[in-house]
Amino acid sequence: MKTVAIVGAGETAAHVARTLAALEVAREIRLIDSASSVALGKALDIQQAGPIGGFDTRVIGAVDLSAAAGAAVVVMADRHGGQDAAADADGLRRVVAAVPRAPLVFACAGHDTLMMQSVRELHVATSRVVGSAPEALAAAARALLALAADVSPAEVSLHVFGVPGRWVFGWSEAVVAGRPVGAVLPPHEINGVERRIRASWPPGPYSLGAAAARVSAAILMRSRRRFTCFAALDGEWRDRSAAVSLALGPDGITAREEPALSARERVELTTALSG
Repeated sequence: MKTVAIVGAGETAAHVARTLAALEVAREIRLIDSASSVALGKALDIQQAGPIGGFDTRVIGAVDLSAAAGAAVVVMADRHGGQDAAADADGLRRVVAAVPRAPLVFACAGHDTLMMQSVRELHVATSRVVGSAPEALAAAARALLALAADVSPAEVSLHVFGVPGRWVFGWSEAVVAGRPVGAVLPPHEINGVERRIRASWPPGPYSLGAAAARVSAAILMRSRRRFTCFAALDGEWRDRSAAVSLALGPDGITAREEPALSARERVELTTALSG
């Protein structure tokens, strides 16, 4: 069992800590925020909820970013008060210096820019950086499609790609209860679902926290599941990031899944990345 450091003690950060503690995939969770009393208080609350929630993960609060040292995964979240936990260059640099090899999970909706800053300016390997916010959007997409089709979200497969404001949905390969989505819903209902999905961005702190916790757990446990996350691209899109389908493990990104898009969807994705 390993240690997870969460930089920040805001709403998203606290929900990452609570969810990870309940999953029991880490031996210790460190909630790090310059507002030390808040970090300590929230860590204590989560720790004391363990007997009721049925988990015994150790959760501690800390004030200095050096407390991230030794962590197997570092989650960049939000400070108490709603600010980015490492929006300043010095804060991000100190985190990278404290954990020179651990994967970095960027939890907030606007963290794709911060993620790319770590790659461009601090030379962090692209395989080590993951933005988990699109996984929250993908979960919302599956839930909204399931609601429209009157099935469980577990019976829905729908992939999301692209960038904020220009999301591309893989309707051509979407499946509902074992059937192509077009055989379950008429086009106008699919269009209505898509509008509702787009309107759900950016997700709220609880959705973002749950997504970051799932992604962090997948890194720790080497999940076989694919996750929709921001990743730094290569080839002609080098120096850009976008939501793609990833396999994750202890070193970060282990594989990227090529999207199975229709010709129209592929043009939409190219346009989104060119914008």
